[in-house]
Amino acid sequence: MSKVSDDVEAEIVTEYLSNVPVRQIMDAHGIAEGELYRVLRRAGHEPGRPFTGRPKEWAPAELDHLRELRLAGASVTALRREFGAGEVRVKRALEQLGLADMPPE
Repeated sequence: MSKVSDDVEAEIVTEYLSNVPVRQIMDAHGIAEGELYRVLRRAGHEPGRPFTGRPKEWAPAELDHLRELRLAGASVTALRREFGAGEVRVKRALEQLGLADMPPE
């Protein structure tokens, strides 16, 4: 069973076929590499591009903004949308800032 909805699967396939970087697709939809490739195979596409490089590093200004939003009560989901980042990336940044255990308002 898929972890993503049919609509999101269609978005993933469209982005992949439009040559959006694999890492960017994974981050945008909060999915792991294996799930991305399962979605593509189910849609009849044999993936041929691995994700490249390490995840993008947070700029100091981004971390400051992330801190401000989290302290103002923003949820992880809201932060993901604000920064166009995956759940794992946002949670790691919150851990780095010492805000991982803070519940949203």
